[in-house]
Formats: sequence, C-alpha cells, structure tokens
Amino acid sequence: MDEFIYLDPTNVNEFFGSKPEKKNTNIVPIILLSLAVIVLVAYNFYQHKKNIKEKEKSN
Repeated sequence: MDEFIYLDPTNVNEFFGSKPEKKNTNIVPIILLSLAVIVLVAYNFYQHKKNIKEKEKSN
C-alpha cells in the first residue's frame, strides 16, 4: 500500500491548469440559453418571412 499516491490540491490545480471553481460550469448554461434564444429568434424570423410570402400569393 506504499504505492498509493495522495493528490494534494496544489498538484491537482497545476494538473488541470486552473483552480477547480464553478466558473466553467456556469458558462455552459449561459451558452445553451443564448443558443436557444438565437434559434427561437431565427425560427420566428423564418415564419415571419413565410407568412409575408403567403400573403403576397393570396393578394
């Protein structure tokens, strides 16, 4: 059991390149929400253009 290596927090921080804070996890939901908003806006714009074309055809 002498081969067990204890990872101390300073070595873990150096290994991952940054402190294990919640900064990385907080970015993900923001990106997902912004993508969802962009998709909704684009879809609404597409529907709006489609409705305009249908109105022009009916006139």
